[in-house]
Amino acid sequence: MDEAAIERVYRRQIEQYPVLSHEEEAEIGRKLNPINDEFDALIRSAGYAVPGTRWLVIKNFSAGLEHAVASGKPYLGREGNELKSLYDEVVRLKTAARLLKDSLITANLRIVVAFAKKYRGLSLLDRIQDGNAGITRAAEDFDYTFDVKFVSYAGHWVRAYILRGVIEKRHTIVIPLNRQRQLQAIEKFFAKNPEINYDNFGMHMGQICAATGLLEEQVFVAIDSSKVKTLLSLDTPPNPGTESTLAETVPDLRHMPEAECGDIEAAGIIFDAIRQLNRAESKLVLISRIYYGMTLEEIGNEWGYTREAIRLIEKKAARECRGIIENMGIRARDFDRVFSGAEPLAYVSPLPFKGLYEAARRKCVPNPRQKHAVKQEAGHSGK
Repeated sequence: MDEAAIERVYRRQIEQYPVLSHEEEAEIGRKLNPINDEFDALIRSAGYAVPGTRWLVIKNFSAGLEHAVASGKPYLGREGNELKSLYDEVVRLKTAARLLKDSLITANLRIVVAFAKKYRGLSLLDRIQDGNAGITRAAEDFDYTFDVKFVSYAGHWVRAYILRGVIEKRHTIVIPLNRQRQLQAIEKFFAKNPEINYDNFGMHMGQICAATGLLEEQVFVAIDSSKVKTLLSLDTPPNPGTESTLAETVPDLRHMPEAECGDIEAAGIIFDAIRQLNRAESKLVLISRIYYGMTLEEIGNEWGYTREAIRLIEKKAARECRGIIENMGIRARDFDRVFSGAEPLAYVSPLPFKGLYEAARRKCVPNPRQKHAVKQEAGHSGK
């Protein structure tokens, strides 16, 4: 089915939703206001005190709550029936808000098709899907009191999501968006200066850096990421007529005897460094990352923090560990990939990481910032 036929079918589906007037959109906004206020009050009463925009706070709070209910763990000091009651109330508010926002979104799906037709690089359905994600995101932040139609505000989000999808999905191996922008700046310079190209750009590095505002290292990395390489599946036979696959010829370097000995030695150094940290949450976050291989979101959901808060704790703890390792007379940068979580040490078993983790866990409580605030308030009232 060609794009014209796809567009006709999709348009017939979305034309069943009537276009809303400015007054009708404002009425939806007025109905959303008490729901948002109720959500804010519920989050405050639950003791969730992580700052951020309303949309981000609701998203992180709900994610942490859902994770706690699914895993049977306490959340913000609540467990059992109290936790289930909080979860049911959140589901009720989110459902009511979603029904109102859906009516706002479906009435403006036509603009997504209009924007999707302006871009190339993906199929029309893929562009529409990315645009729908953008208009859904716009509905989360739309404020009817600004006295503008929703379509005027949502257009920026729709364009941004479609453009990001076109850029990120056109390669088999995804190149980061900032890297692609650097490459576009370099290609524009090449277009204006035909005598300079990928073969001789190294001789004109000064001109390229001055014209694009990039550093030499950024130019080299951007051009290297643009090189098209032949992609082979690991299921491909290494030679015609053979039954083996490329996957069978790739060695697992992690479990070679020499590598395992080196990993155990490195783990011992890291264990000693983490053990000397003063703050329990620093130990908890680092061990969760480098031993259990948990993501920042998973740690944040378990302890009632945002992803950014966990990242800052990890960054500070890793910096302290590097200082401790340097004081041992060992080059700390050799452990950067471990501290960044790129190479978890989960397969190193002789060291008591689990014992250190459990000891730190007993000293931590969900959202300790809020607990500290409660203690301070109690202290003032006692005076």
